[in-house]
Amino acid sequence: MAALPWICRKSLRRVLPEAVQAEIGVPDGSWTAELDRLLRTAQETLAQDVAGYADRRERAVGKRQYGLAETYERVIRNLTQRDLLGVLANRNVLPKYGFPVDTVELRITQEAGPSAGHLELTRDLSAAVHEYAPGAEIVAGGYVWTSAGVYRLPDRDLVSRWYAVCQNCGHFREDTDQLDALCPACQGPQSGAPRRYVEPVYGFVAQRAAPRRPGQSPPRRSWNGAVHMTTTAADVEESHTAFPSGHTLRRTAGARGEMVAVSVGATSATSGTTTSSSGARRSNC
Repeated sequence: MAALPWICRKSLRRVLPEAVQAEIGVPDGSWTAELDRLLRTAQETLAQDVAGYADRRERAVGKRQYGLAETYERVIRNLTQRDLLGVLANRNVLPKYGFPVDTVELRITQEAGPSAGHLELTRDLSAAVHEYAPGAEIVAGGYVWTSAGVYRLPDRDLVSRWYAVCQNCGHFREDTDQLDALCPACQGPQSGAPRRYVEPVYGFVAQRAAPRRPGQSPPRRSWNGAVHMTTTAADVEESHTAFPSGHTLRRTAGARGEMVAVSVGATSATSGTTTSSSGARRSNC
């Protein structure tokens, strides 16, 4: 990075306690190397995602699947036209708690009635994937609103990822492309087909039908899911402890990791498939 402006050094010394300055390397300017590393990691992660979808777009064009190629092009626009502050916060470069970058809305159309124009239903994305999931009901303004689906922009498409949770060791893994059959943590075979979730970064949309008044029964909550920890972008440290019984405990800890909250749709009893899945990524500094 270029030489740090003196006004920046002055500001850091003014707002940070001396103990914090010493810990992160403000006196000698070494903190800039860590910032540079984080920025480059964020850049490489984005470039990798874009390159993956660009490769799939070219393969689709080669097979004359032009509709699929256009879908990949919209995903690339989604990735490259996101708000910069949101991208940096999600990649642990900026403190996410200081920026409300993951707030999404359940959009209510004006046709739903006069009360629709007075409501603003917003949630943090990690909560919205459960509360606003398609089919879920929300009580607001004296009415029950039903989520109809994920909101999309005309010229962009949502990022989707394949994911799987190992039934043997509990390891969570994900990728924008198909996953390997073996778990990378325990080398065990994957039981069941990997699932895929989308990131509903543009929020959700409610049904157009007029809402109803609340009754005796509670709002419908037919969705479930879990929060998983990913370590692909974390500064991970591993340690082992051996016990006299012969057992070994392996611990993995790290800063700047990332959690994924996945909401899974209702499972069909006949086919074993799920209606849909959505996920929210959250930094864990």
